[in-house]
Amino acid sequence: MVVFVFFMTVFIGLALSGLLLFREQGFIDGFLSIWMDRFVTMWLTVVPVVIVVIPLVNFVTNKVVESK
Repeated sequence: MVVFVFFMTVFIGLALSGLLLFREQGFIDGFLSIWMDRFVTMWLTVVPVVIVVIPLVNFVTNKVVESK
């Protein structure tokens, strides 16, 4: 599960930070370095959120499945 979470956060972070940068500024000089800087910031924010949210989502999902 840890490896799955790691790769999911990396891929989602890369995709979203790149897309948002492109939508804001287009392909500008230094795009790649700005993208990587934004990715690191986003990833460092997303990982703790995912660590907190996964048990909550598991709990809610189990309650919904048990009630059916």
